[in-house]
Amino acid sequence: MIADTAIRVAAEAVGGPTFHQVATYRVAFDGNIGPIFHFSVRRWLALPKRISEPILSFELAIVAEPCQTPCRTTITSYTVTRDSFMFIPIAPKQMQGYPGYRAFITGFADVIRSQDPHATVLITG
Repeated sequence: MIADTAIRVAAEAVGGPTFHQVATYRVAFDGNIGPIFHFSVRRWLALPKRISEPILSFELAIVAEPCQTPCRTTITSYTVTRDSFMFIPIAPKQMQGYPGYRAFITGFADVIRSQDPHATVLITG
């Protein structure tokens, strides 16, 4: 049930059946191995219209227990950018795709809360 919800949150898309659009980012469901579901955040490129390679990957682990179903996400890979001027770094590094990841997690939590008003949902980090 929770696994289906996670995949549905990723699949609800403005731009297609397999991506969750978040500004210029989309979250794609990349498959699962048992209770571990793999997702990736990709940048939407308007010209030409295409999806980039993954810029952030994460997994959602779902463990069914008798009275609860804990879910945990782990970012497994990401790329960073840094603003520069004439090859001189002028800003701290930033994790690309993080806004897309946060939007997916927030949307997932909202759906869980709507399905079970007594659920305890904790988002940290």
